[in-house]
Amino acid sequence: MRRILLASVMSLAALPAFAADLPVRTAPVAPAPVYAPLYNWTGFYIGANAGYAWGNSDVVDLALGTKYSLDPGGFTAGLQAGYNYQVNQFVLGVEADANWIDASDSYSDGFVYASSKVSWLSTIRARVGYAFNNVLIYATGGIAFGEAKATWYDGGAISIRDSDTRTGWALGAGVEYAFNRNWTAKLEYLYYDLGDSSFYGSAPVVGPALLPVGTTTGAKADWSGNIVRAGINYKF
Repeated sequence: MRRILLASVMSLAALPAFAADLPVRTAPVAPAPVYAPLYNWTGFYIGANAGYAWGNSDVVDLALGTKYSLDPGGFTAGLQAGYNYQVNQFVLGVEADANWIDASDSYSDGFVYASSKVSWLSTIRARVGYAFNNVLIYATGGIAFGEAKATWYDGGAISIRDSDTRTGWALGAGVEYAFNRNWTAKLEYLYYDLGDSSFYGSAPVVGPALLPVGTTTGAKADWSGNIVRAGINYKF
């Protein structure tokens, strides 16, 4: 009986040493998280755009003070190029574009005819934006210049036209999305104003308006409008 008790005690004493020799099981280590790199907007880019332009243009008979309000509108398409520089989440840049615009309107009552048109428009603008990784929200503004035309006809006595490259300003905002490292897509709104111009002419004959030959009269026109366009850019 003593031998059995002694053997039991010795077995119990040896258990800790035996347990120490057993391999230790540990929980599997979770892999380190992998973060996608943040998009960097810094760099040069070129691209193309297309959209719709509509505006307001008044042609005024300077002799009578009659105003003819026109609403030119039409398709626009063009090219752009620029450069962005990113500091933290802020993006500063400059962009230049050249767009063809088919925006025109006219008024006629059988006696008076007035028309207005913007044939092309270019801008050089600063851009200031805030980036949410690959999404950029920005404001933009700068110089605008383009070819503006106007016609005024008073029923046969006089017909005068104005066509000139005019300088003004543009202001707008947009959002741009980078869908891979090199390609971005944008949606943009611009308001432009090319100012106004007065133009004059002389009556060649006595016409329905009973203007004596050589009478000088004139008209005044202004050109401003809105552009909504979508674009795509390739960033180098």
